[in-house]
Amino acid sequence: MILSKRESSGRTGPPRIAFLLAAYAFAATMLGTTLPTPLYPIYQAQMGFSQLLVTVIFAAYAAGVICALILFGGLSDQLGRKRLLLAGIAFSAISAVAFLVGGGLSSLAALLIGRVLSGLSAGIFTGTATVAVVELAPSEYKNRATLAATAANIGGLGLGPVLAGALAQYLPLPLLIPFAFAILLSMLLIQLVRWMHVHLRIPSPIGAALVLISIIAMIIGSSRLDRLSTALSTSSS
Repeated sequence: MILSKRESSGRTGPPRIAFLLAAYAFAATMLGTTLPTPLYPIYQAQMGFSQLLVTVIFAAYAAGVICALILFGGLSDQLGRKRLLLAGIAFSAISAVAFLVGGGLSSLAALLIGRVLSGLSAGIFTGTATVAVVELAPSEYKNRATLAATAANIGGLGLGPVLAGALAQYLPLPLLIPFAFAILLSMLLIQLVRWMHVHLRIPSPIGAALVLISIIAMIIGSSRLDRLSTALSTSSS
């Protein structure tokens, strides 16, 4: 008996769906790691800390990335891509909770913890998600899989500050809404990782709606970049 391509590969869904979901999960997670970037002036005004401490918070992110690359860099082959990707998403979600606590309680320690955790998330995803995107790429996309992974990485990192800045500029509670969004996004990404590594099937209608909402949110943030830049320039002058 001749097995179909799907049966012979042992997968239950189209590889292209898995590839696209992996790239989207990569971009969305990297987006979450840079959400706090435009909010530091608000934290600084609220807590009254110096510019030196802002630099220290940035350095905490770099320390988290380096630690993740050292501690988790060689584990994806031993533990599997799925487990490390889920760990990276978990770090991102806990980081968002730490920033919620930091903003609500004016806690510098919570901000530092949150920044280290977001660095851990970014460090895990930089290596593991890149490999996952390349591995899940269908044959017709193999030559462009590395480019797709790089675009997802850089695109997510760039859209994070844009989205957070737009939410802070045009919505109330600037230290709450961006991180509440990040937590909801992390919950969605956990499901996406399960789909693309276990079933590789098209998400349920509810899951598809959540994906659509998060994509629209990123598009809105990108479209408001010019308005946000103009508003910031006007306020600084």
